[in-house]
Amino acid sequence: MGLSAAMLCTACGGSAAEKSSSTASESQDKTVTVAMPSAWGDLFPMGEASYYDNIIFNQVYDPLVLQNGDGSFTGMLADSWKMNDKSDEITFELNKDAKWQDGEDFTAADVVASMQMYSDPDVTAASRYRLEYIDGCDDSGVETGDNTIAVKANGDDEVVIKLKQPTYVDTVLADLANVCIVAQHKIKDLTAEQINSAETWAKPMGTGAFVYSDAVDGERMEFTANKSYYKGTPDIDKLVVRVVESDNMLSGLMNGEIDTVLYGGIPLDDWSMAKQQSNLTCQSLPSTNYQMLIINSSKSYMTQEVRQAINMAIDRDALVNNLLQGEGETISTPISSLSSYYDKDAKIEYNPDKAKTMLEEAGFPFDLTLTFSVPTGNNVRIKAATMIAENLKAVGIQTEIQQADFSTVMSTLKSGTEDLGIVGSGGTMNPAESLEMLTGTFNLSKLPDDNEPAQILKKANSALTDQERQPLFKQFQEKMIEVDPYAYLFTTNSLVAYNNRLGNVKPENFGTFNWQIYSWTVK
Repeated sequence: MGLSAAMLCTACGGSAAEKSSSTASESQDKTVTVAMPSAWGDLFPMGEASYYDNIIFNQVYDPLVLQNGDGSFTGMLADSWKMNDKSDEITFELNKDAKWQDGEDFTAADVVASMQMYSDPDVTAASRYRLEYIDGCDDSGVETGDNTIAVKANGDDEVVIKLKQPTYVDTVLADLANVCIVAQHKIKDLTAEQINSAETWAKPMGTGAFVYSDAVDGERMEFTANKSYYKGTPDIDKLVVRVVESDNMLSGLMNGEIDTVLYGGIPLDDWSMAKQQSNLTCQSLPSTNYQMLIINSSKSYMTQEVRQAINMAIDRDALVNNLLQGEGETISTPISSLSSYYDKDAKIEYNPDKAKTMLEEAGFPFDLTLTFSVPTGNNVRIKAATMIAENLKAVGIQTEIQQADFSTVMSTLKSGTEDLGIVGSGGTMNPAESLEMLTGTFNLSKLPDDNEPAQILKKANSALTDQERQPLFKQFQEKMIEVDPYAYLFTTNSLVAYNNRLGNVKPENFGTFNWQIYSWTVK
């Protein structure tokens, strides 16, 4: 079932802070303030220290395409695209009206230069794995020679991308939807060292709907409307992105200080109250967003049997019913029931007695206290970690929860110094998205990159029809439950609330980092 079909809309009514809404309406204030619970990190477009960075990038830089919540794609810098008969080459027809925010014309040469920059081994681009399917790159997205990446310009308005092998088109598009295109004339004379410098990207400039104006690091970033935007001047004059603690989200929405929350949604504890506010529109949408427990398989005591036992010790039903109040569903793999590839039989049973026996048979060192990294800023995640720690304690595993900001936790998880960690992912309708968590930079479980689940996904990416892909993704789910590099916990409904002064908001796309704020209207 697609997200649009599964969407549950709740009309908001009752008591509300109506004063701010009416005041904004009377003054025709075209400033919109959006919130997120944690700060952005490095502003290098392919640095992507966290998903919070995407909120910033989404305003300034445009990709070739954007993915919608139902798995379809919307053209951005690309008006259209076509795969060749062999499914190993995609041709993109580019938007002829797009311009850089400094007034220069956007052309195919910018796409080529961007791909060459991201694939340069001397450039620190954490997310270049999104180029992994392109010929001339290795599996991490690094070019195999000097400018070998097979991205070519045919004149100013057409780009051809050659793939390593026949690949399902949506798999490639899903990655390219997260590749920001940067200006060739801004980077052509820069050394790799200069490109790697945070100062180079401190004042971002792209083709996007909003122009960077100002920032207070870790607190807020401000943008003004790009009046020459190729999709039309936004109805919003000024856009403010604020970092707001989860506990303060609802009060900010009620008093009009913020207009909506872009990532993470309304805290579950505040959802009932949010639905009572007459100045808010509220929607609860089943999503592919999920939370997962990282299990560091590089530790000698985190054997496959131990990882299986950890998975079996977690009471997922309690997490959904008690913690989420039913606003989500349990998962045992990264594939949710929204996906047509979901295997309802791929389930991990909750059996603490069996889990404890498995740990004993595996020789687990029960006198060891495991470090458990948990990011601040998301109360559901913090409470989930506490409940999981109690589940593990019940089978004899001692843990020490260590909280830090999201960027610090991600650095810790990438370094592999911790035993356990908890993070979330946006997920997608395409299960191949999980490959990024099994190889390369974001292989937080530290499995060898040639692990079996990853190899199955690579085969699935080469399958060109759903009929061919279905058995492979079924095999993938079965293998994930066997290998258990992570403990997938639950999906969370997107609890979206936005001020009634906003129109043309499409929350069903938020889970794919597709906010399309340029299309919002302001009453």
